[in-house]
Amino acid sequence: MREIKSEFGKGFIYNLVLFAKHYERMQSYLETNNKMAESNPDLWTKGDIDLWFNGAGDHLIELEIPTQFRNIKIGIMAKELQDEVIERRLGKSTMKDGEDFFKKLEKLCRMIDKKLGVDSIEATWN
Repeated sequence: MREIKSEFGKGFIYNLVLFAKHYERMQSYLETNNKMAESNPDLWTKGDIDLWFNGAGDHLIELEIPTQFRNIKIGIMAKELQDEVIERRLGKSTMKDGEDFFKKLEKLCRMIDKKLGVDSIEATWN
């Protein structure tokens, strides 16, 4: 049987993890963007991480929100994050926008834990 593949993955938790794996690259994308802004300020703005949202955001395009979560806070928040990533791919985003996005993502993950009966505890080292 031939295995079905997806370039950026398809799933719920799986795709959230794939997106989160890009976190460490945010600073690198900012540096690249700043270099491009120096050489071509008409096309690029210093301090933007648009390229990062474009790369990481690919994993949220096929985010599949499970039926049991669609009309509750978890599904609503997941859809909001998915919509925000699409919007940020088209606009100007700063490091603060990226950090704020990850705070929302962490909140979503803790909501999922709670729904699954896991009492997550916020990490001191985060």
